[in-house]
Amino acid sequence: MVSNNHLDSVPQPSGWKSRKNNILLQTITSLEIQKGNPGRVNVFLNDRYAFAVRLIDAGVLKKGQTLSPKEIRRLKEADDRYKTYRTAMNYLAYRARSQTEIERHLKRKGFTSELINQTIERLRSQKYLNDQEFARAWLKSRTRRKPASKSALQFELKQKGIDEKIIKDLLMDIDSNELARTCVETKLRLWGDLDREDFKKKTINYLKRRGFNYEVCLNAYRHAWSMLNNRNRPSPYDGG
Repeated sequence: MVSNNHLDSVPQPSGWKSRKNNILLQTITSLEIQKGNPGRVNVFLNDRYAFAVRLIDAGVLKKGQTLSPKEIRRLKEADDRYKTYRTAMNYLAYRARSQTEIERHLKRKGFTSELINQTIERLRSQKYLNDQEFARAWLKSRTRRKPASKSALQFELKQKGIDEKIIKDLLMDIDSNELARTCVETKLRLWGDLDREDFKKKTINYLKRRGFNYEVCLNAYRHAWSMLNNRNRPSPYDGG
């Protein structure tokens, strides 16, 4: 019996293909637009579903076309990169994210480290990822919506994967006393009828749970109690 390698080395008539190459090549037998996603096309090779590609990428394919293993791999890899990127963009559509949040999300979705790294680089080059800007915006929103101590804010930013130097620089301009006062001011309407001792206890315990130290808690309590007194003091212009 003569081996395939020997056949490949012997000059053959024009148009002849070796049995080895014929086995490796696969023929596109059908291209079908997905019913639930018209932007994607299912590719069938030798009458079997093989993979899917974007509609724009399917434009270079046609029924009866033969594909080598290298061409098939290239198409699949390009589609994997697209799916990874699209998954990241969908995740970013809800709100801004840190780089670590994107990486964790893509990892949970089953994408490889190589695809994740490629996607992160692409997002950074397109200015969709910037941890410093993300952290600055997050702090502004967090301190306005739900104030907490610097230590609590630092912990949350670390959980989001923000670099220690970025956190330190951003927290440097934040006043702990101001944060604590803002926290208490949101509770004045609920606690306004309490006597002084109960109000003090309520205020300090509330702030301690949010990570503020005792001195800051005490200052915030004094400020809040003074606000209550001024609010409840009769105006000199009232009748009587």
